[in-house]
Amino acid sequence: MRTVKTTRTFARALFRTAQQQGRLPAVYADLQYLDDLLEQCGELRVFLPPFVAIQTDRRGLLRRLFQDRLDRLTCGFLDLLEQKHALHLLPEVIPAFDSYYCHARGLVRAAVDTAHPLSDDQAAEFRAALQRCFGTDTVMIARDNP
Repeated sequence: MRTVKTTRTFARALFRTAQQQGRLPAVYADLQYLDDLLEQCGELRVFLPPFVAIQTDRRGLLRRLFQDRLDRLTCGFLDLLEQKHALHLLPEVIPAFDSYYCHARGLVRAAVDTAHPLSDDQAAEFRAALQRCFGTDTVMIARDNP
C-alpha cells in the first residue's frame, strides 16, 4: 500500500509542477517515450532497482542518456527518483501521471482488445464511436491478441 501512495505522490507532484510551468505536453510525451522504452528495452528495467551494483554514477548516466532527449523537468524528475532510491517506481509512476493528465484534459482512456490489428480507418471509426458513447475525447489503446 505504501508503494501505491508513494507512486501517486511522485506522479501528482510531477503533474502539478509540469502544469504550473506550462510543460505538461512535453512531460506527458516524455513519459510516453519512457514507457515505450521500458517496454522495449529489458536492460533498462534491470537498471531501475535502487541498489544495482554498477561501476558508474547512476545520476550522471541518466543525465547523459536523456538530457538531449527529454524536457529538463522530466530529467530533473528522474534525477529526484534516483536520489530518493525510487527509480524502480518509474513504471508505476507513468500510468499514475497518465491518469492525472487524462482527468485534467477530460479524456477517457479505453483499451480495446481485438483478434487482429485494426486498420487506420477501423481505429478511427472505433475511436469516434467511443467518443460518442462517452461524450468526450477518448484515448484508445488497441491491443491485438491473436
